[in-house]
Order: sequence, then C-alpha cells, then structure tokens
Amino acid sequence: GFKIKDILTADELEQKIYDLFTSHKLIPYIQQYEFETLVFSKPSYFSEYFESSDPEEKIKTIIKECGGVENINNSTETAPSKRIAEIFQAQKEPYDKVFHGPGIIEEVGLEAIMAECPRFKAWIEKIQNLK
Repeated sequence: GFKIKDILTADELEQKIYDLFTSHKLIPYIQQYEFETLVFSKPSYFSEYFESSDPEEKIKTIIKECGGVENINNSTETAPSKRIAEIFQAQKEPYDKVFHGPGIIEEVGLEAIMAECPRFKAWIEKIQNLK
C-alpha cells in the first residue's frame, strides 16, 4: 500500500495506480493542475473569440512566466480557472467553467493541446499505441 501524502509528483502517483492493477490497458493520467490548464494551449483562440489581441498576449505572458502550459498553477489565487475567469472579466464577459471549459477545449483541439502539454501527449500516445 501507499499513502497519498508519500507521493511527490503526478508521475509517481500514476505509477502507483498502474502498479495496483494487472491490466496493461489501464493507463492512469493525473491532470497535474486544473482542467483549465489545457485551455491555455492555443492563445490565438482567445483573440479570435474576443476579437481582441489583449487576451492572447495575456495568455502568452502567463505561459512564459509559468514555464509552460502544464505548469500554470502558482497558487489558489492564480489557478488556471481564476486566470481564465479574469481574462473573460477583462473582456466584460462572465466565465462559466462548466459551459466554457469544454467548449474551448473542443475548439482548441487535441493537436494543439498535445503540442503544448507533453504529459498529456504522452498519455494520449500510450492509449493510441495499445494493442
């Protein structure tokens, strides 16, 4: 057995989960931070959506400051969902996590997400390579 507090990384937790099962077809994936992290994968989407370059530039700055899309989560105040809500608010539009999140992910597309999110990409490729 193991205790979650003993796990240091999402990768280690995934391995522990994998080790608990006998099927190689179980491929655990732990989203390191919030689901909204993935919506940052295509900053240009936000310029198109809001018809303004301000959101795109803001998102590019966030990604650069955090060291990549999958690393966006400095604190509870700067969590991905709060950052997205702030971008929507700056454009005078309310952000609905349940409505906007999946819609943005669908529009951004799997290719863009995989290009910017190496952990997510590795998981998808493991699934694609199952035999």
